[in-house]
Amino acid sequence: MTTDAPPTLALEGGDPVRATPFATPPSAPDVGHDQPEKVVEGEASPIRAFEAAFAAMFDLPPTYATAAGSYRGAFDIAFMAAGIDRYGRRPAPGSEVIVPALLADPFVYAIRDIGLVVVPAEVEADAVTLSARGLAQALSPRTIAVCVTDTFGHPAAMGDLRPLAKEAGVPIIEDASSALGASWRGEPAGRLGDVAVFEFRPEHVLTAGSTPTGERRGAIVLVGDDHAAERARYARFINGATIDFHNAMITHAELDAREAAIEARRALAWELTFNIHGMRGVAPMPHGRWIRHGYDRYVAQGGDWGAGISTRMALTHPERVAALHINLISGRPADPANPLAGVTDEERRQLEWKKTYDAHETGYQLIQGTKPQSLAYGMLDSPAGLAAWIVEKFKTWSDCGDDVEASFTKDQLLENIMLYW
Repeated sequence: MTTDAPPTLALEGGDPVRATPFATPPSAPDVGHDQPEKVVEGEASPIRAFEAAFAAMFDLPPTYATAAGSYRGAFDIAFMAAGIDRYGRRPAPGSEVIVPALLADPFVYAIRDIGLVVVPAEVEADAVTLSARGLAQALSPRTIAVCVTDTFGHPAAMGDLRPLAKEAGVPIIEDASSALGASWRGEPAGRLGDVAVFEFRPEHVLTAGSTPTGERRGAIVLVGDDHAAERARYARFINGATIDFHNAMITHAELDAREAAIEARRALAWELTFNIHGMRGVAPMPHGRWIRHGYDRYVAQGGDWGAGISTRMALTHPERVAALHINLISGRPADPANPLAGVTDEERRQLEWKKTYDAHETGYQLIQGTKPQSLAYGMLDSPAGLAAWIVEKFKTWSDCGDDVEASFTKDQLLENIMLYW
């Protein structure tokens, strides 16, 4: 039997396993904000290549698309491109920007950053997009822009909105993030207003490699004329919201594969729409004659009674519902004859708390369940009564320690009350 000793390690004077160094891997160019001209504007820039491909999808010149490294940065660029300058000559104090009353958070943040007044306007009951009646009521001499969202992939009814904005002499800024591939009367979402923003997120066709638990990785702004394109590039240079070139390359690849991704989502949406027709308490997305959808997701979400309806949908057609989200979970004991079997001491304390809660905090259920009309007329006649009814629930149902303003600002409370008034 041989007992060969192990070889001496190179660091102890033995022969090295490799005598020559490994080849140096190719390095990525620095995409820091201190040298945007090298990476963003160079002829070989992956960012410029992605922007050109995106603009070409809309039959626009390459410079009409400006990629940004953040959603907030993209909206900053969009407002600048629309002529609303936060870096030079700012709009007059008190200037107003109209937004849909629902699902317009990115617009609201951008408007407040600039120091303008947010004016919420009524939305369509079915599509949740800005309504013409809401825009007409919200327009004023102080209005300097109108914002629209293509909610859930459904383009806004621009045939009614454009004339109103044109008459007022204000631009339309479109959030088309959920509507890549959608169109209105043959016009693609993203070209329905003067400026448009497309965000890259995990649930969208273009993701920039982002994940559901990761950070957002950018967006792109689309404009319709040379002057707006110049302003957009200038805004990106000033705010430094440059997209990472790796993310630009990923999104460019996703852009090349967009048709298959959009058609797969559209097919799923149509199948789901067909299967929920006739289900009680459920309204499918509207399908107008001039609308072509670009669905990103088709899911069921419900709270309170909606939780029961959404759960019923998932149980009835589990193969048709892409995802289910509820924020009210109910259940029954495993053994109705012995409901406390296996219950822990902590759970027993919770049950005792529930008895106290039911005895002292459920009167509203009896009123709303037996005399809802009397309650409704009383609240409609009294803003103070409505405010008291709603704020009391914020106080009771939160962990504010009997001080509702410890958990909620007055603006948050008033915004909720205004939805009902």
